[in-house]
Amino acid sequence: MPTALKWSLNYQPNSAMLSQFSFNNQLNYRFEKPAFGPGEQALGNALIWHSSIKYAASNSMDVTLSVINLTNGNYRASADEDAAWQPERSVSLKWQWFY
Repeated sequence: MPTALKWSLNYQPNSAMLSQFSFNNQLNYRFEKPAFGPGEQALGNALIWHSSIKYAASNSMDVTLSVINLTNGNYRASADEDAAWQPERSVSLKWQWFY
């Protein structure tokens, strides 16, 4: 049985007015892991959703607005007993210049 299901959708409109935008959604569902070995702990199921919108301001500049962990769920990335909790919902604004 798989440990997770992952789905990703990338969309870029072909309308002249919206062609500078692109949208990305990543949805992950991690199944519960009740059995564990030494130095590990049980993991609950988790729904993890990341979303972003990118704007191509010019041929040499992009601006991206991202929301990470949109569902604001608490989850650990691994079953290791020392694994840290992953960040709660956060927003990122990235400006990228190509030269």
